[in-house]
Amino acid sequence: MRLGICSYAVPWSIGWDGWSPPEPFEPESLLDLALELGAEVVQFCDNLPIDGWFDSDPERLERLAERARGAGVALEVGARGLRQETLRRCIRAAQRLGSRFVRIVADEGDYQPDLPQLERDLTAVRPLFEDAGLALALENHDRFLAQDLARLMEASGGWLKACFDTANSLGCLQGPMEALEPLLPHVASLHLKDVRARRLPHGLGFLVEGAPAGKGAAMLERVLRRVAEACPEATAVLEQWVPKGPDWRTTAETEIEWLREGWRTVSAWRAPLAAGPSQP
Repeated sequence: MRLGICSYAVPWSIGWDGWSPPEPFEPESLLDLALELGAEVVQFCDNLPIDGWFDSDPERLERLAERARGAGVALEVGARGLRQETLRRCIRAAQRLGSRFVRIVADEGDYQPDLPQLERDLTAVRPLFEDAGLALALENHDRFLAQDLARLMEASGGWLKACFDTANSLGCLQGPMEALEPLLPHVASLHLKDVRARRLPHGLGFLVEGAPAGKGAAMLERVLRRVAEACPEATAVLEQWVPKGPDWRTTAETEIEWLREGWRTVSAWRAPLAAGPSQP
């Protein structure tokens, strides 16, 4: 299993939720950070898209791809929504970069499909991916039970895969291991994101917030081991939910500090997995 980082590992440094840093990360900056860490994969998602470069700046895309290839780093493409125009761009970029899939979050703005609508819309875009020989890696994202997403993947014939995020299924009250099991046979991409929950001071409810990888309750090591053993061709990338600080510099520094700490932790977990399946 190859290990890397996602653009959602540093969302505040890129710009997020009306927050525009004075020197926002560019895709080249994310690759710089990945090389510093020793990452093997970089996944560019909807908060730092590169799919539009195929038409607007193909030379920039080629320079990025060439630099990554020279360093042995795989590049992956992600987007949000199921608009065919966006998916066509992502497919072309993925083919150029050698990615086996395009990671997709279905929800986009006012587009919040229920399960039947999602199934119809996935069926409509299926020919795009089958003709390209690529998979669509659908992320478990808040609203859909993992069992329902797994049924879509089981019926797809293989073109529809899972991008499994360790925290997102908390949105429908499924823990990471509960959500992983039905999706496990289909995982192409793993998002390692740690979180912790604490009861609010008045006792009426919980606050779920991010934590450095290995310091929260998302059972990242168990998830990583299960996916590495069941889906060795899958890639794993770190993501983070870093709380917004008092100013841009403090938030960005915390984000990078968490990422470096989390990278050391996850790299140590992954090291024995590289030797092969665990022995009984």
